[in-house]
Amino acid sequence: MPTSDLVAAGFANMRRAQERLECWPDCAIRVNEHPYYMGDADMGTSNELRCTMPDELLVKIMKREAHWNNCELACLVRFHRFGPYLPDVHTLLSFFHT
Repeated sequence: MPTSDLVAAGFANMRRAQERLECWPDCAIRVNEHPYYMGDADMGTSNELRCTMPDELLVKIMKREAHWNNCELACLVRFHRFGPYLPDVHTLLSFFHT
């Protein structure tokens, strides 16, 4: 089971990528019940992306033993979207690791 610290470190890395790329889509993300807010979004926004996967896979992504993009393309991540498709969100998720 991934620790909150491990997931928080992954979100921190994603935040650094957002700052470097100056990319702030209005979207809230929830990965296996761990929330992350991009830009000015909060979990009450109409733009929300919920991502679920086995905890073992999430740990592998966090430790760079697996990559988010490969898992997404292999349909190992289940998505539930509220609001429009925002491609920048998926680009930024590729930086979700420690």
